[in-house]
Amino acid sequence: MKTCVKGVFLNIAHYTPVRGTRVLHGHTYEVRVCIEGLSTVGYLADFIKLREVVEGVVDSINYSLIVPKDEVDKVVFEAPNTVLKVAVVNGDATAENLAKLICRRLMKFLNELVSRGSSVSKVCVDITEPSGSLGEYCELINP
Repeated sequence: MKTCVKGVFLNIAHYTPVRGTRVLHGHTYEVRVCIEGLSTVGYLADFIKLREVVEGVVDSINYSLIVPKDEVDKVVFEAPNTVLKVAVVNGDATAENLAKLICRRLMKFLNELVSRGSSVSKVCVDITEPSGSLGEYCELINP
């Protein structure tokens, strides 16, 4: 059984190699989260609760600069009356690592999301760029 929510949007800036030069740019990504597992009651999780949790996790990093963990101390930003939110990822600031960050944060809420009589075995997060390209991270859950 599989339950998904999509249509949650995330505005993120990151720098990435483009033709040999690191370029700072941003995207409005669409986030899709799917949970898979077994259920004796006909559903894994309430769509509304799942969407609320996904939106909360996404909101916590919305309008952030994604920075690789080993480069956090190298980022310097100064501007009047400006707030810079930074979200730290392991590895490069890619869609896949952003999906992993969101997935790991969602895992903390799984127990309160899953309906009685259900068990989740896998959580997947897709991050889709406006071009249609996407990065995905899935995590298997040990019973």
